[in-house]
Amino acid sequence: GEKLQQGEGLPRVTLQMLDGGTVTLPDDAPTRYTALLYYRDMVTLLQRQLAEWEANKIELEELGVTTYAVSVDTKELATEVRNNNKLTFPIAYGATKADSDLVGAWWSEDREGYI
Repeated sequence: GEKLQQGEGLPRVTLQMLDGGTVTLPDDAPTRYTALLYYRDMVTLLQRQLAEWEANKIELEELGVTTYAVSVDTKELATEVRNNNKLTFPIAYGATKADSDLVGAWWSEDREGYI
């Protein structure tokens, strides 16, 4: 898919959430701005970035930004990442290539959906 550009609206994407149920963005986003943080459990740098977003969560919320972490990881791996990094923002797991294409995230076939 094409990468989203600043100011473009988020295409409709439905994500399976770690805490149960699904979220359809942008429809279910509670604020004007949405940050989607794609990560993979095996990438330490991305987990550090998630921790930085968590550290700035209050300031982001004050700016009207809702943050979601998204991964192709299994529910078990996503739970481990959440717990290890003490994340409190919503986390989606099991993202597909179709989800990736919708939002313009990078996808690697040789790494089983490394986005």
